Amino acid sequence: MKKRAEMIAEVTPNEFDKDIILNKTEQVVALKLEKLKTEILHEDPECITGEFYDKKEFLLKSKVYEALHEMPKPAVHHLHLTAATPIRYLIKATYRDYVYYNQNLNILKVTKNKLEEEGFVKCNLLRQYWKSPADFDKYLEAKILLGPNQIDSKETHKIWMNFQYKFTLTMQLMNYYEFFEYFLSKILITFLEQHVVIIEFRHIFGCVIDDEGNPIGVKKECEMIERVVKTLQMQYPLLQVTLINCCLKFLGKPHCQAMLDATFEAQTYTDMVVGFDMVCEEDECMAISECVPLILEAREKSPNGLNLWLHAGESLERTNNNVVDAVLLGTKRIGHGYNLIQHPELIETVKARDICLECCPCSNKVLGQVLDVRCHPVRTLMQMGVPVSISPDDPSFYGYDGVTLDFVYAFLAWDLSLGELKKLSLNSIKYSSIPDTDKPRQYAAFEERWKRFLNFVRGRY
Repeated sequence: MKKRAEMIAEVTPNEFDKDIILNKTEQVVALKLEKLKTEILHEDPECITGEFYDKKEFLLKSKVYEALHEMPKPAVHHLHLTAATPIRYLIKATYRDYVYYNQNLNILKVTKNKLEEEGFVKCNLLRQYWKSPADFDKYLEAKILLGPNQIDSKETHKIWMNFQYKFTLTMQLMNYYEFFEYFLSKILITFLEQHVVIIEFRHIFGCVIDDEGNPIGVKKECEMIERVVKTLQMQYPLLQVTLINCCLKFLGKPHCQAMLDATFEAQTYTDMVVGFDMVCEEDECMAISECVPLILEAREKSPNGLNLWLHAGESLERTNNNVVDAVLLGTKRIGHGYNLIQHPELIETVKARDICLECCPCSNKVLGQVLDVRCHPVRTLMQMGVPVSISPDDPSFYGYDGVTLDFVYAFLAWDLSLGELKKLSLNSIKYSSIPDTDKPRQYAAFEERWKRFLNFVRGRY
């Protein structure tokens, strides 16, 4: 008679990490990580099922977080540049004497010229009138973060309305050219400290502004980004950064065309720009299909074609077919993509074309898309052999740094093994947008850092 474990394995075979064979050291570390997993779930059984903000600090201070912080996570595939700066650096920037805040409109503005618009007051002046500067900082931080009171409705669209406004609130702060360069450096260092060396940003060209509030232009943006990256590469030679230019779907087809043009313009200035994407709340904006003619025309005009890295399937609606159109258009990866589970006929196509899903566990939970991460569709898709990677999406507005917390959620909620963690890490290199010629170097570096991670866990726990 077959054992129960054998019967379960036959019914639910795990195709995801079948090529990963753990050596003796890894087997020891795997047991230690399982012990940490058991301990934290025993200490607080609701640490991954409870409200995100109720459990966040507990998870950030846990041994599981400490261990996975040290794990090499070579690449993040899905990270919005204007939503990646740790909150402490945003608040620090408001101490500059040319940052203003309007309490009624809940908007920050930056200008070195005198601002005479009604309602805008210097942040430093507001600090003088508050109970204390620290209290004003807490007030402003609460405005910038997507707080518990803004997600407790559990209705996705209402949460998204609160979320989308965060970009409006911080747009000038994040895109003022001096701050933009400063924030970019801090973002990269934050990820490097979490053992991420390949960072792929979703970016919108044309938003970085000068002292007069005017766009500095695509060329200067590219030069600025390259300058920051090259400076950091002197200390971190493995660092690689790529940019995926995005259009905002709620602005319609004219904006889509403008961003397609900006993508091609940026590619004349830098090799970092690898393609194009379309973003915004998926069920409330135009479908990918509406922009297909523009995309096909752009491809025909470009001598090098147009690579797509499309947001698709970030939806609970059965009528949403964006993931189908993304695959038909030849997207390199799918941003989120959990709606794929509702298109069983498409799953084999995604596997055959080797298209990776960029999964963002914390973001999906906070935005009300997946209330219980244990039931996340991507876990099932993983076991079916669909390629998956882990990314943070918009950590600025969720109040955490980097990507480690996303791995913690995946590790605990999906009951991941060490082999699956390793496969996720290797996937991040394999499906990254860096040149294929650079990947052997990154694989070799990963193996060395993986050994250091194993030694850390074995020695500490």
